[in-house]
Amino acid sequence: MDRRQVGFTLLELVMVIVILGILAAVALPRFFDLSGDANKSSLAGTVAAINSGNTINYGARSIDVANGVAVASRRGVAVANCDDAWKLIGTGAATQPAGYVMTPPATIPTTVGSQFTCTVTANGNNGSVVLTVIQ
Repeated sequence: MDRRQVGFTLLELVMVIVILGILAAVALPRFFDLSGDANKSSLAGTVAAINSGNTINYGARSIDVANGVAVASRRGVAVANCDDAWKLIGTGAATQPAGYVMTPPATIPTTVGSQFTCTVTANGNNGSVVLTVIQ
């Protein structure tokens, strides 16, 4: 009678399980750690909102400068520094939300219509906001 081996030995099965366990312990956390991507996306959304708000604000302010001071009028707000950028997406207060830091450039121009770039940092990620001076 011819005896052939059918299937795997217990030692082979145990070794495969051990190797799969090691791979799961090392590789899977890298695939499922999405917090870095979430932080980057949150920062990108904030930067995009500020840039869009600045563009709309500049257009509205250019049309009606005399009435463009109050945020409630929706006719634009004065932008003279990086802190003013938060007025464009918030309630009108020039305060940075918790977790965000905005760093101004070395010099900020004072001529209306000139542009400057501020760096926004949140959760270790950086983004840049281009603002147009509106006095």
